[in-house]
Amino acid sequence: MTAAKASVPIDSPLRVYALAKLLDVTSKAFLEQIQALGFEYKSIQNNISVEDAEAIILALSPNKKATKKKATKKKATKKKATKKKATKK
Repeated sequence: MTAAKASVPIDSPLRVYALAKLLDVTSKAFLEQIQALGFEYKSIQNNISVEDAEAIILALSPNKKATKKKATKKKATKKKATKKKATKK
């Protein structure tokens, strides 16, 4: 989902598949995502209210802090070879 598409003003109710198309997501995946968020839409043919559409867009928009996780490489720590001292008997 791009920032330009996320900022599309929603001024009237629209269907689940239409909002998925605006956000460049497949309808099936979008429906699963919004159901996981707690919205009770059961079909891509359901109408989404303006308020729900705005809430969904905000919830699915990438959070800058969460998405910009840098892959931190752990430095390989070299283990020093420990020599065992020979014990005399």
